[in-house]
Amino acid sequence: MNEIQLEKNARLKLDSDKGKSFSLKLVAPERGEYKVVLTVEGHQDVKVQIDTCLKDDASLTVLLINHNEGKVSLQENYELNTNSRLQLAEVQLSPFDLELSSVSTLQGQGGELTTRTAILADCRKQISQDVYHKAPNTTAHVNNYGVVRGTGRCEVVVRNTIERGCFRSSTHQTSRILTNDKTAVGKILPILYIDENDVQASHAASLGQPDESQLFYMQTRGLSRNEALKLIIVGYLLPVTEIIDDADLNEMLRKEIEMKVA
Repeated sequence: MNEIQLEKNARLKLDSDKGKSFSLKLVAPERGEYKVVLTVEGHQDVKVQIDTCLKDDASLTVLLINHNEGKVSLQENYELNTNSRLQLAEVQLSPFDLELSSVSTLQGQGGELTTRTAILADCRKQISQDVYHKAPNTTAHVNNYGVVRGTGRCEVVVRNTIERGCFRSSTHQTSRILTNDKTAVGKILPILYIDENDVQASHAASLGQPDESQLFYMQTRGLSRNEALKLIIVGYLLPVTEIIDDADLNEMLRKEIEMKVA
């Protein structure tokens, strides 16, 4: 496994044309603030494993963008130690199959996790996310925004676990999937495992087709149905940009979403 001690700003690219599998370990040293942009590119099927460790008082923002023109099997492991903070934005818009398994462990008191994932499924995309609270006063927010088109299929499973003794912890999850065609299939399975009383925990899930009244209103303003659908889909996926406190990265993400939707 290739270990990388992160610097303030890092850009990493994994090219499936140069290897069938990649294994990285990212380390955010103590008391630092770091940003990482990681892209998966190329034209071949690829397996990627990313292990990330945030040391005490570290703050890390990760933007992961999948451009690969082939199936991606992605295993992510995040370890948050005392008072560390992780903001993770994932952009999964490639029109190829995806298997994503993400495991986040809040190992130290005061750890904070926020994730937002944008998913555009024209084929088969399977998302599995696990969050484990293993220390008191830890916080997690897991958010997914998906659009399924054509004969695409998207399944999202989110499991948040608060273990006994992790008092005053807070865990929340929200998943929303829009099915753009009658042949599209979307599934959401939200799960909470709570073994402590003094906590806050919630989950929310919504699954459905575009609002016909909203489409009609937009068409009365001169848009075609297709143009109206594109605007709705873009708006559905844009919340992923709100997690990134960087104007240039936000603009890049916005253009990426608009291009893939179009």
